[in-house]
Order: sequence, then structure tokens, then C-alpha cells
Amino acid sequence: MGGENYFLGAGFYVRDMVNLIMKKMQGFTLMEMVVAMTIMLMLIALVVSSMNPWGVLNKGQDATRKKDLKRLSVAFEEYSNDHDGCYPTSTVLAGLACNSDDFAPWLQRWPCDPDGSQYYIVVDDVDCPRWFKILTNLDNVNDADIPEDWYDSFRNVGGGGVLLPSQEVNYGVSSTNMNWYEYVISSTCSGICSTDCGPSGCQSVVSCDLTTPGGCYADNNGENAAICVTDCCGPTCSN
Repeated sequence: MGGENYFLGAGFYVRDMVNLIMKKMQGFTLMEMVVAMTIMLMLIALVVSSMNPWGVLNKGQDATRKKDLKRLSVAFEEYSNDHDGCYPTSTVLAGLACNSDDFAPWLQRWPCDPDGSQYYIVVDDVDCPRWFKILTNLDNVNDADIPEDWYDSFRNVGGGGVLLPSQEVNYGVSSTNMNWYEYVISSTCSGICSTDCGPSGCQSVVSCDLTTPGGCYADNNGENAAICVTDCCGPTCSN
């Protein structure tokens, strides 16, 4: 027990209880010893379960995720300051490996999720990105930093042609000109909502089936370009 003495109530502690049982076991029959050992194991199991080791582990991993995303956000801003206001492009980001120094001097070690995977990073699909998002999925679905209505309905939180369902992420950071939880269309799109593009052009629409990612487009010279995918069409949208 490492010297720890966990309180069980009524003035008893686990270590005290174990010592008492061991003393009482002297002269016991085999059956009495088995019963005593069973009780002792049950007490130990009760203490371990009350400590919730998996919950402690998940909270630690979530804390690491938040810290990593904050470090990445700071590094992206410093990169932007050194590149005339441009954030790193998707091409630059694609070549970064976990724990590498490929993004130095802005970040000496490229962090990855505690499970070993890369964090989700979305930037505008242009030569000089003006916004970014860095997203992850926290183990604790009740974390206070997750939007209150996050799991109530489908939403696409990607951007720049990247479709990222809300079921895959629940926490993120972003550049100051946007919110991480909102979909952002590419800056090359006109903002005209359209669908069903074909040989004769695109059909203008005022509403779309939002449960189908990629069902609507902000017009890009009459084409359903992937970078113009949006999850909202109509007069109430901000496209």
C-alpha cells in the first residue's frame, strides 16, 4: 500500500483493517483464513475503484491535448508573423512527423495526440492561408470546454474543403478571426449557394439537406469545387 492509509469510515483505515485481519488469522482454520483474505481483497478493490484510475488517466491525457493545441496555436501565430501574415499551408503541415523538429524554430518538437495520432489541422486551401483550426477529441465528453449542445445534432467543423464531422472532434483552437467549431468556406468562393452542378451549370438553392456533408456549395465559377463545400445555404447563412 506504499504506506498509504485510506479512510473507510467509522474510524477505520485500510492498513489498520489489514493489520487487524492478519493478527486475527493466527490460529484460524483454513476456511476462516480464506474468508478473511476474501474480505481483505474486497476492501482493497473498493479503494482502487473509488480512486477511478481510468478517469484519472483520461483527465491527464485531455490536459495534454489542451496544452499541445495551445502550443501549436502560439507557434502558428509566430510563423504568421515571420511570413507576412500567412499561416503554414497544408503542404507544409503534411510533411510534419510526430516528435520531430520539422517545424523549428517555431516549435522544437511537433506534438501528437497521446494515442499517437496527428491532431486535426485545417487551413485555408490557398498559397497564403489567413486562418487555421487545430482540433482534437477529448476523452471526457462532459468536459466544460466542450460546447453545451455539441452532441445534439450533426455539424461539419472543417473548412477549406475539409469535411470533419463533429462526432470526430469536440475541442479545438483557432486563429482569432474565426471560431474553431464553425465551418469556414475557402476565401476563393463567391458565397452563392448552389447544388446539382452539371453540364448546364449549377442550380441556385435556398436550402440543403444538412445531414449530408458536401450537399451544398458556395459557387466557384459555376463548379462544385471541393473547397467550396458548405453546410449551410440560404438567406440566414453567413456564406
